[in-house]
Amino acid sequence: MATKTETDAPTRIARRKRWPLWVLMAGILVAAGFVVGSLNLTGNPANLPLQADAGALHFGNVWAQPNFTWNVPLHNTSQYEVRVEEVAGLCRCTVPSVRDMTIPPGETRSIPLRIDLLPRGSEEAAAAERDFAVELALTYRHRLVRHRQLFTINGKVRKLFAAQPATAVFDRPLLLGESDQESIRVRTRFETDVADVQAQVDPALAAARLEAAPNDKSTFDIVITPSARLPVGRFAFDVVLAPVARNGDALPHCPIPVRGVVVQDAFAIPENVCFAGQRPGGTETQTLAVQSRNHRAIATVHVEGLSEGDGLSARTRRADASPVCYIDLTWTPALAKQPAPTKVTLIVTYASGESAWFDVAVSIPSLVTQSK
Repeated sequence: MATKTETDAPTRIARRKRWPLWVLMAGILVAAGFVVGSLNLTGNPANLPLQADAGALHFGNVWAQPNFTWNVPLHNTSQYEVRVEEVAGLCRCTVPSVRDMTIPPGETRSIPLRIDLLPRGSEEAAAAERDFAVELALTYRHRLVRHRQLFTINGKVRKLFAAQPATAVFDRPLLLGESDQESIRVRTRFETDVADVQAQVDPALAAARLEAAPNDKSTFDIVITPSARLPVGRFAFDVVLAPVARNGDALPHCPIPVRGVVVQDAFAIPENVCFAGQRPGGTETQTLAVQSRNHRAIATVHVEGLSEGDGLSARTRRADASPVCYIDLTWTPALAKQPAPTKVTLIVTYASGESAWFDVAVSIPSLVTQSK
């Protein structure tokens, strides 16, 4: 009867652990293929499950417009469902209406797009016709494999109209409450005969009036007048032209950007007050010249926003019904028991009895300590 020796056990264990080399290599390749495929796999587009007809990717020859709509039908050619996780245009000019979807095997689903075909830059704006292309990216899962597939949508874009100037900019600031006294004229010419044009704009922002050019049925002047209700600050809006072709077809809407700024009649020089920062025992005075842009007579100016203990005081020199009034702001560190205000409000009263107000920023640095 054979007896077991101490050397037999390690030999048997080693024999039990020995695997054929081809089995190990196959396992490694399968594992690597699964990991790579489950993360990202984009192969030959012709072999991928989602396909689109060539005609669905070419929108033909269209007018330039900001909201061109186009549908891209995608057909699942496989026997398994496709779960679309993300739909994105690779340009900010293209916005898909859906973000995800499921396409059953053998069925078709459409992706609606909204594309801005307006020109970018002066070169595109000058071209009568130009090529356009944008890529649509889809990320989806098919049989546990994640794919990323690109579809290129292209076509030709024709210029519908030209505006001079392209953007209506009010070069001079408009006065608050009087902005309706300024107008700007924009000449527009359509590249096709139009039967009618309507100018559309929010009446709270502006009014727009169309004037047809004599002996030219394709040229119009748009007179844009801002509303008197515009608040102080910069404004930006569009006047939209809605043309109708001679055959009665509605043409794409044409936006004309309008830009400008509304200001108060009263203003101060300097616009901001910056104190240098004195030692606790000193004082510092800064003078503001309050003026009227329309040279209106100023009766007085009152300063609000000061309180006892902030170390800041104001003195108004009588304007005597002139277009200029002076304000002396004095900073006294020794009187400061609390932080000084970061702004003060100037209330201007005109000789007519009307009033206006605006803010002036105040900057006071930390106190400079006494040297020992």
